[in-house]
Amino acid sequence: MSIIFFITILGISLRFFVLSNLPLSYDEAFDILLSRNPDFSVRSLAIIEGHPPFYFMFSYLWQEISKNLYFVRLSSLIFGGTSILLTALIVNKLFNEKAAYFAALLMAVSPSHVFYSSVARSYSVAITETVLIIYFFIKFINDKKNTFLLTFLLILGIYTHYFFVIMLIVMNLYLIFQKKISRRWILINLAIILICSPLIYLISSTPKFQAPPYPSFLKLPGFYIFSHFPWDLTQHLEIYQNKSIDLLSVLAIITVSISLFFLFAGAFKLINEKTIRPLIFLYISSSLVIMIISYTITSIAALRSFIIFSPFYIFIASTYLSKFSNLPKNLLVVSLTLVSISFWSGYFLMKNTNPNVSTFQNIYRNLEPESTVVYNDISLFLPSKILNPQGKHFLVFQGPFRLATYDALGISLLSMSNIPDSKRIRYVRSFTNWPPFEKDADNLGELFK
Repeated sequence: MSIIFFITILGISLRFFVLSNLPLSYDEAFDILLSRNPDFSVRSLAIIEGHPPFYFMFSYLWQEISKNLYFVRLSSLIFGGTSILLTALIVNKLFNEKAAYFAALLMAVSPSHVFYSSVARSYSVAITETVLIIYFFIKFINDKKNTFLLTFLLILGIYTHYFFVIMLIVMNLYLIFQKKISRRWILINLAIILICSPLIYLISSTPKFQAPPYPSFLKLPGFYIFSHFPWDLTQHLEIYQNKSIDLLSVLAIITVSISLFFLFAGAFKLINEKTIRPLIFLYISSSLVIMIISYTITSIAALRSFIIFSPFYIFIASTYLSKFSNLPKNLLVVSLTLVSISFWSGYFLMKNTNPNVSTFQNIYRNLEPESTVVYNDISLFLPSKILNPQGKHFLVFQGPFRLATYDALGISLLSMSNIPDSKRIRYVRSFTNWPPFEKDADNLGELFK
C-alpha cells in the first residue's frame, strides 16, 4: 500500500504542476461561466443537448467557496487523485497486488488523465464514476449483488455525461451475447430509463445546437488514441498543425504506441479470463457503437470525451503487465512514465513561444486600461470573462450559438455600429469555418483598416 500511496502522490503532484501552468481554453471558460448561472432552466436551455446538468450543479456549489481559476480547477484534481487510489484498490481486490501498482501508475502518468484532472470540466468526475461502475458491474456479473449502487452510479453517470448511455448499451450487449440477461438487470434498465426520462424531455424540447455534422471514420482509431493522449493537446502538436515532426510529437507518438501495445497485447492474452473478458468486450465495443450512432442517429463530435472509457484500458493493461516478466514490463512502464514527464516539461517550456499554446497570452500582451478589444468569435472572447485582462472586451458576432446560450453565459453581444471609439483598438479575428460569419468578419476587418 505504501507504493500505491507514493504513486498517488506522484500523480497528484504532476496534476498540480499542470493545473498551475495550463493556459485557459475556450471550453473550460465556457463550463466555468455556465456553471456560475444559478438559474437551472436558463442553463439547461443553453447546454442540455450536449451536457447533462450534474457537473454544472456541482461546479456552481464549488464556486460558491471561491471563483479563483485555480481553485475551480482544484475539484478536478481531487477527483483525479481519488481515481488513482480507487483504481488501485479495486484492481487489487479484483485481480492482484502487482496489477494494482501498474494500474495506479498508468493512471497517474497518463497525459490524458493528467490533463483532464487539471481543467475545470466534467471529465475527472466522469472518470471516477467509470472506475466505480466497472467494479460494481463485475460484481453484478459474478453474484448479482450491489444492484442499487450500480444503478445509482449509472444514473449519476448519465446525468454527468451522455457517453454513459453508450456504456449502458454495451453492457446490455455483453449480457445478451453471454445470455446473462436477468430479471434484476431488466429492473436496473427500467429504473435508469425512468429516472433519466427528464433528460429525454429536456433534449427533445430544446432547440438544437447549430454545429455542423461531424461523422468520420477517424473516430475509430481516435477512440483509442485520445484515451491516452488528450485531443485538446493533439491540436497543438506540429504533427497535427503542420504535418511535421518535433520532439513533443515524438513523445506523444511514443506514449500512444506503448499504451496501445499494452491494450491490444493485453486483450489478446486475457480474452479467456472470466473477470477481464467483459472489460475487453465493453472497451472494444464502445468505439463501434459510437461509430454506428454517429452515422445513423446523431453526429458525435466529442473526441475528448473518449477519456471516459479509459479506465477499462487501465484495468486491462495493468492485469496484463502483472503477468509479464519483470525486466520488460518494468522497462516499458518506466519509459512511459519518463516520456509523460518529459512531454509536460517540454510543453510548458514552449508555452511562451508556440502561438497555438499561448493564444490568449498573445492577445492580452501590451493591453492598457483604455484598450478596446473586439472579437469576431466566442472561442477567443470567452476566456477574457475569466482572466479579466486590462481593457474593454467585446464580442460582435452571434456565431453558431443561440442567444439563450449567451444569456446563460452572462454575455451581451455588441452590434458593429455601437463599437466605441478608441485610439487603442485591437481586432481579434478567428477563422470560424462558417461562410456567413466569415463574410461579416471580413467586413469588420475592412472597417478597422
